[in-house]
Amino acid sequence: MPRKEYLAELRQNPEKLKEFKLKQNIYWEKLKNDPVRHEKWKTTHRNERNRHYHKHKQKINEQRKIEYMSLSSGQKKLLIQQRKEYRIKKRQIIIKSWGNKCQNCGYSDYPEILQFDHKIALYRRTNNIKKKVSDHMLSDVIKHPELFQLLCPNCHILKTRREITELWKNKIKK
Repeated sequence: MPRKEYLAELRQNPEKLKEFKLKQNIYWEKLKNDPVRHEKWKTTHRNERNRHYHKHKQKINEQRKIEYMSLSSGQKKLLIQQRKEYRIKKRQIIIKSWGNKCQNCGYSDYPEILQFDHKIALYRRTNNIKKKVSDHMLSDVIKHPELFQLLCPNCHILKTRREITELWKNKIKK
């Protein structure tokens, strides 16, 4: 019996629903009490979720490509311009909500030049190049503001240079 039909049947029959919930609770208790099985389930579940997410994202990207390819060159330029304007507005709103000034020195003459910086430096695994907080990461800035700070270009470059210098000093010591 397909899952949807089974769940519909359960909803209609309260006795079966209670029995199902009881079995489910017993299963979860066993799973929680067995750390090895629980960890294996978590890993499998996470991998399955990731697989579904990437399939869904790939499908959406393919649809967007098809839609984009069907546009004329004038429409493509207009779409690109609209996306750029949207990102700029989104960025300005975030900067405004953060106080329109550098969190280090207080610079506020031209808030549009302020930059988002990771408070804790994020380095890629292989070549230790710092990841840039670009416009596509603005959603991360909104979701986790405690991980970022707003800096003027001068403070940002000084902070980055200090971090790189410390990184090289630590590598030389090893």
